[in-house]
Amino acid sequence: MLLNDPDGEERLLARLGQLMAEVNSHAYGEGADLSLTCSVGFACYPKDGAEGDTLLNNAVTAMRHAKAQGGGRIERYDPAQRREMGRRLTLESHLRRALEREELFLQYQPKIALASDELAGFEVLLRWRHPEHGVVSPEEFVPIAEETGLIAPIGEWIVKTAVSQLAAWREAGVPAVPVAVNLSARQFMQSDIVAIVSDQLAAAKLPPELLELELTESVSMADPGRSMVVMHKLKSLGVALSIDDFGTGYSSFSYLRRLPIDKLKIDKSFVQDVEHSADSRTIVHAIAAMAHRLNLGVVAEGVETEAQAAALREAGCDQAQGFLYARPLSPEDAAAFIVAHGSQAAQPALRTAHRRHSA
Repeated sequence: MLLNDPDGEERLLARLGQLMAEVNSHAYGEGADLSLTCSVGFACYPKDGAEGDTLLNNAVTAMRHAKAQGGGRIERYDPAQRREMGRRLTLESHLRRALEREELFLQYQPKIALASDELAGFEVLLRWRHPEHGVVSPEEFVPIAEETGLIAPIGEWIVKTAVSQLAAWREAGVPAVPVAVNLSARQFMQSDIVAIVSDQLAAAKLPPELLELELTESVSMADPGRSMVVMHKLKSLGVALSIDDFGTGYSSFSYLRRLPIDKLKIDKSFVQDVEHSADSRTIVHAIAAMAHRLNLGVVAEGVETEAQAAALREAGCDQAQGFLYARPLSPEDAAAFIVAHGSQAAQPALRTAHRRHSA
């Protein structure tokens, strides 16, 4: 789109905002309600280029940058964006071969039962050791994997590797503790996700209750009807299900009541402020109380101080994870952590909490 606007950038932004609002509105087709998201990039003559091709290329770069930031926003071209996009394209190209080159690996972050301070399980975290850039943050490469569809084979590899690690620990005589694996939106909507999980559990001859699958609020609400069907199928396998980053989305407790889930994980943004913010403490108390009424366990993420842990314990949270207890561990260090911090698995502790709060 070419706009000749002598009134300057402020009016241009207003016009682009109106355009984006129109595109972001809901559309209807074939009886379905479709939610659209628009990303806008723009470049201005002569500052951002004196040639038409240059301006167009720079506007496209700005638009791609807007999409990379999550979409639904307006970005003006900045030369730094081209450097960022260059790195992004490099990472995308290399990510396509990261699996076969065995550059991806998993770490395990402990989850602690707040009532007993015993180990309750682990959350599996994906990492990428790039040969040139070192360890790349998942916040940088996971969105690339989502956009390109690479998250499907990577997600299957995560499930397979986590289940295989549990089996390896069992064979080595390490006490069994459950592990939680995050399912991305694209992975959750795969037609064969239930078969993937079932096949991996069967191949490892692993009790399904040792595997927990985490979904974000947005994933569970993107297509409520389909989400419900898939979650019930996964639950029928015997695995546990949890809602991750709870409190950052728009789901209600009336909606959660219908889901076959076992836990809520309170987003770390509430945990970080729980010491000093009365509002955050009130929110955490309310989430824990309502979750227990629904017979759900409550896990707090991002716990870094003893004061936070004490406040969360007082609020009724069942489990906590964060740097206070340990940074993400290698499989070898995780096995040592299991031995050093008790062999009580999360399931009995959480079931006890469920019975206590439902009594």
